[in-house]
Amino acid sequence: MSQATVTLADGAFTKYSISITGVTSNPTISFAGKQNSKARFFLDDVVITQATTSGGGSKTAATVTFEKEIYSVQTNGNITVSATTNSSSPIVYSISPAVTAPAPPSYIVAAPTYYKKITSTDELAAGGTYLIVCEDENCAIGSISDKKGQPTPITYTANNEKGINIISDIAQAAEYLLEKNSDGSFSLKNGTNYLKTNKADLSNVATVTEDAAKWTVSFNNGNVELVCKASDTRQIIYRAGTYNSFKNYATSSATTDEYKKVQLYQKVTDLAISTLTNGYATFVTDVPYVMPKGACGYAVTVAPHVGVITKTEAYTEGSQVPAQTALLIGGAPGTDYYPAVLKEDVTATYSGENYMEGRRTAEGYSNSQKGVAVYYYKLALNSASKPGFYYGAADGAAFQLTKPTTAYLAVPQSITPVNGYLIDFDGEETGISTIAPTNGNADGAIYNLNGIRMTQTLRNLPKGVYIVNGKKVIK
Repeated sequence: MSQATVTLADGAFTKYSISITGVTSNPTISFAGKQNSKARFFLDDVVITQATTSGGGSKTAATVTFEKEIYSVQTNGNITVSATTNSSSPIVYSISPAVTAPAPPSYIVAAPTYYKKITSTDELAAGGTYLIVCEDENCAIGSISDKKGQPTPITYTANNEKGINIISDIAQAAEYLLEKNSDGSFSLKNGTNYLKTNKADLSNVATVTEDAAKWTVSFNNGNVELVCKASDTRQIIYRAGTYNSFKNYATSSATTDEYKKVQLYQKVTDLAISTLTNGYATFVTDVPYVMPKGACGYAVTVAPHVGVITKTEAYTEGSQVPAQTALLIGGAPGTDYYPAVLKEDVTATYSGENYMEGRRTAEGYSNSQKGVAVYYYKLALNSASKPGFYYGAADGAAFQLTKPTTAYLAVPQSITPVNGYLIDFDGEETGISTIAPTNGNADGAIYNLNGIRMTQTLRNLPKGVYIVNGKKVIK
């Protein structure tokens, strides 16, 4: 402990303050005169103030050192935080309530895409993606231009079954967005550029609105006739030989082998409606698309009838469907539909309830986003060959989907559980004859009039007609 001295005023009481440092535990403070004689003094109102930490010494600020600078954790995960301190007080941990929830897992719903030849105006889809090609020369209009501003042709490989499936350099292929103008013509947009003509020459140029960038589209014997509004006697033709490029020539010029007709290929997703489901399929993908002609996308909910679903027209033919929209697709049995891929995502136009989902785990198992426990169902046929949604695994548990574009039905467990839901309910009781008395019926198994076994007791089922022990029972 340090010593401190003061010089006292003679014959007077004076206030003095001194600082003592180096104090240890249980200190003793003594006051003594420095002189050997005449060292008498008086003390009054001695006040001692502790300005140091308990135990003496200079006061040291408490510190906490963490093992890591940043810790992150999922909202439903665990975390271990390690820290040291020079304080004897315990460390108290807390997590701010403003934790940012992690982004939902990515969908595994990538549909295969390729380019399919179209041969009629009925197949044109505004907002769709297209290539202008010359089949005879295996090339397409490119987005890169030569010194004269002409787009350089890009070669491709054709697949005889599905069309074009390989582009030599996709970054240089001119994928044109088809825009419909108010006068009924179309514009072809590649990125921020439009396909435009200057008499015989073609170019991809910055945004324009004049007739030189507007085209009428028609088809003749499988070939597309892209006629420019600025000069309605010219159309796009591929000139082989010396030029080897796409040109805007007079239609009457295409009289020799040097002038080749062109074709239009639409970028599509691979959606096939199987006859196994009598004209129904499920579909979900991570790209926006146009609902094909002759098909309809339905939202699905549970109907008042036990074991029956209600389907609502959500996206009719020609509608633009947002990415990651799970739907029940209806169409003609045995028909393959190929939706046109849109260049940009679109805003959903259907806001009603929909139990169809497409989200799945990395292993491909159904994984609902509803936030509540659900029963999972897959599209299939029952024993009477009627399409419906039935358990994909025992007791409606999550099941694995093998095709990335398959959607499924997720019904909250708060709704009366059944083994399956019919899609089309005709109100007839034809299903009764297919239910024969079995040991299961003898044990009290309950079926609805569609032949679907109920998982609840009769007391807990809603009012209706059921088959119990092979007999019709009205509740």
